[in-house]
Amino acid sequence: MKRNNFNSKNATKSFKLTKVARILLILLALDAAISFNADAQRHGGRGFGGYGHGYYGGGFSMSRFRTYNYGYYPRWGYFYDVIPAYELQFLLNGVTYYYGNGIYYRSENGKYVVTAAPIGYRTKVLPKNCLQFTLDNVTYYYDFGTFYTQLNGQYEVVRAPLGAVIDILPDGADKVIIEGQTYYTLNGVQYKAVIRNNQIWYEVIKS
Repeated sequence: MKRNNFNSKNATKSFKLTKVARILLILLALDAAISFNADAQRHGGRGFGGYGHGYYGGGFSMSRFRTYNYGYYPRWGYFYDVIPAYELQFLLNGVTYYYGNGIYYRSENGKYVVTAAPIGYRTKVLPKNCLQFTLDNVTYYYDFGTFYTQLNGQYEVVRAPLGAVIDILPDGADKVIIEGQTYYTLNGVQYKAVIRNNQIWYEVIKS
């Protein structure tokens, strides 16, 4: 009798563990599905590639360090009452900036606005998920609307180079369709939607 009770208790514990495991698996599957869907929506219904994924030819090559999208990033140009813990605060040309995880903010009227990185600003460390590409023999790094080049052991924020093709734009870019062609404007930079490897990319046509 005691043995039967012991087995019954073990069976109950096993069932509870199995139920917990199933719940964890469901949550993980949902998280993966959400990430994939957010990424697919940004690339015309296709998931984004991983290491070394990119377009090659015409003096232009690129690769992103790892699979990435901006699904959980703040919206470009929006104001927030508070911002996440930032890694750095700096003053440039009389403006105070807050930086964290590749995103730049500045304070305005008591709130924080997602803004462009100031041209000429230098950092020792790039955002973790930069897109690296070479254009006209110059190596660039791109993340969340910001372009960098390497200079004297640091990375300097530069203007978007004409002809650059990037994989993704932050939410908040202005979109317009002219004669069937889709264009985007972000921080004064104009992009044209183009097809690369059967995916939608964005080419800088005016900086």
